[in-house]
Amino acid sequence: MLVSPSAAARRQALRALVQRDGVVIGVTITARGHLLSRLETQLGLGTGELLTPELERLIAREAGAAAGVPLFEMGADGAYAPPGAVRAIMKLVRDLRLNGLTADDYEEAGGDRRAAEACRRFEARRQQLGMLDEAARYDRVISH
Repeated sequence: MLVSPSAAARRQALRALVQRDGVVIGVTITARGHLLSRLETQLGLGTGELLTPELERLIAREAGAAAGVPLFEMGADGAYAPPGAVRAIMKLVRDLRLNGLTADDYEEAGGDRRAAEACRRFEARRQQLGMLDEAARYDRVISH
């Protein structure tokens, strides 16, 4: 399976393969955004319950507020934070998980204690709900 960044790159890869051997059997050329779902399909894995962007934002707001991260507040109507602050927590969680790091690793490396706690709360809530994020999906594919 070849992964390419654009449709033009996919066409070029196919041309190069055909020119080299003349016959191409069993080759899949895909975009990065489709790689994970293709691998899951080839391995016979269902998609599971995927973490939606809306739910991810909600969990990030609640985790940030509960952890006392600046700009996050817990009110009578639920958690509130500016969109940029919510995206920052979501990006931190995603970056840590995709790189095989934990909130403890982040905190031990000098990261903000409150942000690390927000990551722990986010992950605990995601697991409690049984939702899969991109990192959990990769883990499933690798361990299959």
